Amino acid sequence: LSGHAAWIAWREGNLALAETYGRESITPEHSHLAWPNPFLWTGRWPLIGVALAQGQTAAAITHVRLLFEPSQQLPSTAWRK
Repeated sequence: LSGHAAWIAWREGNLALAETYGRESITPEHSHLAWPNPFLWTGRWPLIGVALAQGQTAAAITHVRLLFEPSQQLPSTAWRK
């Protein structure tokens, strides 16, 4: 749920709250799903946005790279058609 709250905070322009909820959602002890968790992207995307808004390009790149970890949900192939 905190990943979804991060999205809402991001959409409302509340970077501090988006970062708080985003970090909470990717912390294993706060995850309600078994590890590995394929839904960590819900918190990572707002964290990417926060990092970019704050000029922290390296942090954003780190989050993007983690989106492609084998334990994460695979991107849809529908866009390739």
